[in-house]
Amino acid sequence: MEVDITEFRNWLTFSLTFFGGYIALKTYLNNQKQRKLENSFRIILMFRKSLHEGDIQAWEKIFHATSESVGAERGHFVEIIDDESRQIPLSYLFSEGAPDNGAVGRMADLFELISSEVLNKTVEFRVVYFQLGQLMDTTYYWLRFIDNPYEEYTSFLEKHYPCFTRLYNKHQIDEKWAKRMYAYIG
Repeated sequence: MEVDITEFRNWLTFSLTFFGGYIALKTYLNNQKQRKLENSFRIILMFRKSLHEGDIQAWEKIFHATSESVGAERGHFVEIIDDESRQIPLSYLFSEGAPDNGAVGRMADLFELISSEVLNKTVEFRVVYFQLGQLMDTTYYWLRFIDNPYEEYTSFLEKHYPCFTRLYNKHQIDEKWAKRMYAYIG
């Protein structure tokens, strides 16, 4: 049995090309994973730098004021002035003179940007969600209760935060994912 050297060389070339391509593909995919991870940390840092001083504390205050334990109705938060509590619609958070000085609105704007990056698959969402999950979930929940008085068929959330809406509508968040807690209802 005589071995054909050119056939052997062709098979060897094919094998080396195949394995070289495989290694190149694996390297590319690993680099993409690393880039997504780095982008995740950058977007978290950008989120924190974009907030004003006291925004997280203002969010916490609204978080507590929206709980049923203080008597808040659905879609409202309780504001106490002169020992009298008032039900304020959550839409008030997106107007001039809001009690949070625009903190929730700034966060919602940043969540729109983050959602866009998640939907484009440029960040590792589990990392972002771990850091910002409670803030995102709660803000999304609040935005769902704001009506859009100018549009009959779209909500305030869909009109102003379409990527944020799509992120939650696509159910890309697993309830089992860990997330950092910023506030608790006591």
